Amino acid sequence: MKKKAIPRHGGILLDAVRDPMGLVEVVQHGERRSLHFGSAIEQSSHVPDMPDWLQFDYCRQLLLASVFPVVADEVLLLGLGAGTLARYLLRHADPSLRLDAVEYREAVADMAYRHFDLPIDPRLDIYIATAEQYLNAYDRQWNVIVVDLYDAEGMNEEPARLRFLDTCRERLAPGGVMAINLWRTNADEYAFMLEQLDQAFAGRLLLADADDANTVAYCFATDVPVLSAAAFQRQLHDRAKALSFDGEAFLAGLYAPNGETRKN
Repeated sequence: MKKKAIPRHGGILLDAVRDPMGLVEVVQHGERRSLHFGSAIEQSSHVPDMPDWLQFDYCRQLLLASVFPVVADEVLLLGLGAGTLARYLLRHADPSLRLDAVEYREAVADMAYRHFDLPIDPRLDIYIATAEQYLNAYDRQWNVIVVDLYDAEGMNEEPARLRFLDTCRERLAPGGVMAINLWRTNADEYAFMLEQLDQAFAGRLLLADADDANTVAYCFATDVPVLSAAAFQRQLHDRAKALSFDGEAFLAGLYAPNGETRKN
């Protein structure tokens, strides 16, 4: 007997599981499938026939964090979701990439493998833990740390803690960068997060607006790179090209927290 299609969030429900934190759902919208946490908000989306398609512009901005360090082959993702960032990096990064991803909900990681084409790859290790638990358990360093910790209500509480941001800074290799996705929909919360980041990283920040609601902050372990330097320009061009992104457009959109453009 053919199963009856179940409408859900404007599409057709493919899979669902409930864990202690609530529902994890996969919904098919035509050619596109989306990850939901029990609400109509799409946490991630994927078109299987278009593996390089990114629905959300902030994903591109987070991935571009890898243009800053001289060496960017050790990457930590705090928040796996449907595996959008991990899958893209595995497709485009150098074979020397070592990618660690942390996801609190095992059901979410399972869905990433089952429905969102996250590959089993020797370069990728996934850990089921809170971001803070993982950072406290593994005393090592990464060139790039990407923080994208959101649930059905918004950013979870971990990134708002100064001690969490301090630990992220300590886990960056010299010259490393942390990229974090911030919502601007609540002006007070956004201002608070910028203050926390400014304190944790001693003002070593650059910002890039991804859209009307999302801003990515790049937080540097040591000095902010000299963006006009010839060596950085070459590095930007090569890394952005490898990722199939526009490096010049990215550079033009960078600005300091005080609103000034950074062309130093």
